[in-house]
Amino acid sequence: MKIGLVGCVKTKRATGAPARDLYTSTLFTGRRRYVEESSDRWFVLSALHGLVRDDEWLEPYDETLNDQSAESKRRWAGKVLADLDALGLDFRATTFEIHAGNEYRSFGLVDGLRTRGAAVEVPAAHLGQGEQLAFYGGRSVDAEPSDMSPSLTPSSSSSPRGSYQPLGHHLSAVDGARVVLSFTEIERILGRTLPASARKHRAWWSNERSGSHSHARSWMDAGWHVAVVDFNAGRVEFDKGGR
Repeated sequence: MKIGLVGCVKTKRATGAPARDLYTSTLFTGRRRYVEESSDRWFVLSALHGLVRDDEWLEPYDETLNDQSAESKRRWAGKVLADLDALGLDFRATTFEIHAGNEYRSFGLVDGLRTRGAAVEVPAAHLGQGEQLAFYGGRSVDAEPSDMSPSLTPSSSSSPRGSYQPLGHHLSAVDGARVVLSFTEIERILGRTLPASARKHRAWWSNERSGSHSHARSWMDAGWHVAVVDFNAGRVEFDKGGR
């Protein structure tokens, strides 16, 4: 199971609404669109309320973690973890995809999830505010290259193969006969998100050059083959020359 966690933002409606509709900034709506496509279920990380279901009714509030002490942030993270514990999840079979700033992640939340055995992904961890707006803005997680935001469209080609060419370039520069890349690392290399099918179906990673698998040419032309895909851990093992 994949669970999305989306951080709250300052910009809100003037009246109460379900949590998914209360926050109105471009960044939040982009993050919401992302997790609605990438995750099985998702929650809001509210600075005031902690873990909130996306359909839970909330009134507007003025609370942020940014100006709170480190101890207050740790207490907040502990509350969120306790709320997640109460859901009765099998953490070892769960991946948490976090779309929130460092103030929400780095005071015990990520460490607490990993201690419980969960996998954690932060797709936009190293992006600045403007880069995040481009990353989330106006495109589907499962979009083909022609549907991408212009700022993220690779310049090498508008074809599927061309859009994955940065992965081939990256692998060409790797020394050794084996490399393991997480889905998040691959997305960082590509400058775009992987389609949802890449996170769900082994067939997407088939070492085939033709038909709908033309993207595989990006790693095959570089002399690599996909050997193992671990969906639970969110990573792919490439072997030089295949086997």
